[in-house]
Amino acid sequence: MKTKIIGSEKMGGGHGAASGQSRDGTATELVKSADVLGRRFVRILAGVDGASAIEEVLSEDFVAYLPYIRYAVHGKEKFEAQMKEFRSAFSHLHCDIDEVIDDGMRVAVRCTWRGTHTGDLMGIAATHRKIEFTETHLLRLFAGRIAEDHVSANLSDLLHQLDAAQFGMLPRFSRYTFPSREGDVRLPAIIAKTVMSPLPL
Repeated sequence: MKTKIIGSEKMGGGHGAASGQSRDGTATELVKSADVLGRRFVRILAGVDGASAIEEVLSEDFVAYLPYIRYAVHGKEKFEAQMKEFRSAFSHLHCDIDEVIDDGMRVAVRCTWRGTHTGDLMGIAATHRKIEFTETHLLRLFAGRIAEDHVSANLSDLLHQLDAAQFGMLPRFSRYTFPSREGDVRLPAIIAKTVMSPLPL
């Protein structure tokens, strides 16, 4: 299933000759390339662009840090598999690019996903509810391609929309969790972060 993308005007930069800009305020070729990479990356996330784009945009040793998996996802193939699994849980899915900010070496892309939950999502059975949530990708560039993706997603809002308060307790969610300090008991990453964080004095 392919996902629609709605682009937005690039926002970022500032006044004067900022890094990556010429003195007249226009973007240099480096920044232009970074902006294009960021936007192409979202097309890959959404499944609009396929294998050829992945080869062009992602580096050979690409690494993604996803908010619902303890370990980093190494490699383009594993990353693509994760995105396919995510997209398979929704129909009428589309992604709006809300903002792209870059300096030629890094790109931050803020986007909003919208769709209908019609398939299994990490253990949550289809609810047929319409969803909308935002995420931000901080991308590190190297040699003209994207080397790393650090993702921050509003998962709590998504869970609320799916009425999935017991999300982390579902058996099929186990592979998205990590062991607690007690050893055998497995806590969902979202809950464990709260449980294990020291309380402020």
